[in-house]
Amino acid sequence: MNPKTPAPAPSPKPKHAARKEAQALAMRTCVVTREAHPQSELLRLFAGPDGSAYVEWTSKHKDEGRGAWVLPTAAALNTLVAEPRRLARALKLPEVDTAALVDRARALAAARVADFLSLSARSGRLASGADAATGAVRAGEARALLAAVDASTSSIDDIRGARDIPVYTLPFDKEELGRRIGKGARAVVAVRAGGPAKELVAWLDRQRALG
Repeated sequence: MNPKTPAPAPSPKPKHAARKEAQALAMRTCVVTREAHPQSELLRLFAGPDGSAYVEWTSKHKDEGRGAWVLPTAAALNTLVAEPRRLARALKLPEVDTAALVDRARALAAARVADFLSLSARSGRLASGADAATGAVRAGEARALLAAVDASTSSIDDIRGARDIPVYTLPFDKEELGRRIGKGARAVVAVRAGGPAKELVAWLDRQRALG
């Protein structure tokens, strides 16, 4: 009788996937709330070798200087701005311009939204134009709606209908929103699930939380 063939060993996870999983599981304490949260949900602040404070949404500079973490919400960040000594003590720096750090965090989030908006357009995850966006909503494909800053409430309501779909108003007018996705003027764009659109919605949520 032939011995049983041993089951093949599971393939090891790619290094980047293992690192991302480890970051998602790691817990860190917010310097403002003093509550523990998953590292992946927090902003990292750190002291650079030049004695200045920096902010990042990832941990790629985690070995550079002393670090601290903050919950990326308007309430926590407003406290950080109002009480800069909290961060200065955590980073062991004489002083920190927390207002500039918060502005930088918002700018980084806006840049990521712009990046994933372009990637979503190129991968066909956006339904633009009233008819296409309405069709995506009615088919149950729409994960979210993106509205130009000058889009009318009636235009948004007509496309969304009775569906409970989040709407994100972007800081672009109709002309700019269309240009960003390689189209003509667009008032409302539907985001289909999958691909880079998932990251787009995640960054829109982060941006909204920042206030």
